[in-house]
Amino acid sequence: MQSLAWEILFRAIPEEQQNNVILITRAGVEISIQCLLRIEPECIVIRGRLSGSQDSGRVFFIPYQQIDNIGFFREMKEADFHAMFSGLTFPGRPGTATAEAISTDDAPADEVGTPVVPGAIPASRMDIPIKSEVLERFRNRSGNGRPGG
Repeated sequence: MQSLAWEILFRAIPEEQQNNVILITRAGVEISIQCLLRIEPECIVIRGRLSGSQDSGRVFFIPYQQIDNIGFFREMKEADFHAMFSGLTFPGRPGTATAEAISTDDAPADEVGTPVVPGAIPASRMDIPIKSEVLERFRNRSGNGRPGG
């Protein structure tokens, strides 16, 4: 998601719901938000705590590019969700078309001739095995990874 989209999303969260939001960074760090202090064009400044910690009131400056996702950790009724986000619209990037508007015939190709569609997940990224598969392969190796085994 682009910085402007994150900024719009954070501005849509009402003050009374801010302490219900958990932010997860690309590195997998979970931060329980207590309140949003500032919403800037390149980063968000929050008061919160690292999940699993009792150290509340810490201040974090988090660049939007480092945010993987956010979510609400307490139950939210569907009606509340619609009331909060029904008017939310994300602008497209200026000067670009959406991935749905570009056919693969018109898309530029990479080094091996595969069409590159803006916004699509690259094939190399999709081929990364998930953690459970890696662990299963490791467990099934002969000798369980021990030398001489």
